Amino acid sequence: MPGLTPPVLLALLLAGQQMSCSRSSEAAAAKPDTSAKRPDQSIPHSPAANDVGRFLAGLPGGPASAFKDLEATKAWQDHVAASNALWSHVHRRLPHMQAFQQRELASGPTAGDTVFYPFGGPDALNVTTLFPRGRSYVLIGLEPPGTLPDRLHLERRDLRWLLPQMRGALDSILRISFFVTREMDRQLRGQITDGLLPVILVQLTRTGHTILGFRPVTLDNEGRIIARDPADKSLLNPGVEIEFLAEGDKTARRLCYFSSNLATDKLAQNPRLLAFLANLNPDVTFFKATSYMPHYEMFSLFRERVLTTTSAVVQDDSGIPFRYFAAPDWQVQLYGHYVKPIRLFHWLRQPDLTAAFQQPGVRTIEFQIGYGFGRAPTNLLVARRVTSPTTIAGTVELDRPSAR
Repeated sequence: MPGLTPPVLLALLLAGQQMSCSRSSEAAAAKPDTSAKRPDQSIPHSPAANDVGRFLAGLPGGPASAFKDLEATKAWQDHVAASNALWSHVHRRLPHMQAFQQRELASGPTAGDTVFYPFGGPDALNVTTLFPRGRSYVLIGLEPPGTLPDRLHLERRDLRWLLPQMRGALDSILRISFFVTREMDRQLRGQITDGLLPVILVQLTRTGHTILGFRPVTLDNEGRIIARDPADKSLLNPGVEIEFLAEGDKTARRLCYFSSNLATDKLAQNPRLLAFLANLNPDVTFFKATSYMPHYEMFSLFRERVLTTTSAVVQDDSGIPFRYFAAPDWQVQLYGHYVKPIRLFHWLRQPDLTAAFQQPGVRTIEFQIGYGFGRAPTNLLVARRVTSPTTIAGTVELDRPSAR
């Protein structure tokens, strides 16, 4: 460069190098770090889970089942007969539910991949029947997820006592379509089982599903599902994730249950669960027999998250109040009959819902479900979002099971 002395030229070159380094550093800082390792989403294969589910369901296991010789005992033979009688209630109801699903829920978001069932507890039966095309089912309740009992554990318990108790734990879901919270508190917190896993396995195997495996899980800081140490009792959001096949289908599906409190004061202090809910973006959210919790202000944060992220809602009147499903954001179809809640929740009557059920266009429903099971007429609401759901900032794609 003419006219510049060597010291001046050197200074300019050094300054240019510093500016170049500065820009490179800024660009590197602005570029997201893609080197962070994604959590392992694989579920260990576990033939034992299928064997336990079938044994407790009163179904014969395969030739290699660890329970094969126990199937010859009188206790198990009696369990088979009693289980068949108990499940006959379901087998009379299922064809009507399946016909409703094919007629009313078989297209659009109600036939989507991700099905969210808050307050569902261990109810795998109804959610997989009404939404059989789901690939990821997420259930939330307060009860512990539990562990898988092995043969040694079962042999320590008298089968003549244990097997009837297992039927008792399933009695309400099979007879009246929902689990009763106070009964689960007496049965599934160490009394019969230490949580919900065995009860879920029984429902899946009894409805023709094959269990491929399971793993204890929790949530990481970004709301992603990760494996957990089942011995660690201090973790928030303990859960269990089950991989299974539907009868005649090769698509691996997953059901994940979390023990989490959805009340606003608890949810606001649970950033991992909030992140998970933001990531979930369910195709359809299902509410049934919720003790009307979505009606209360104490669940307003959770209610808002559902309303802004889900593409469809299927519920009885114990779900989100009817007034939240207004046009033009939602398209609503009503089924059955509604006059008022059951007496236990009489103060939560919805006059606008009563009026809507008196209008033309309400469709029939051929089965009973939820609190309408024998105590009040059954009602269902199917709301499909017309406008696009809100994507909460910072969401990531939820991992899906792969076809096998």
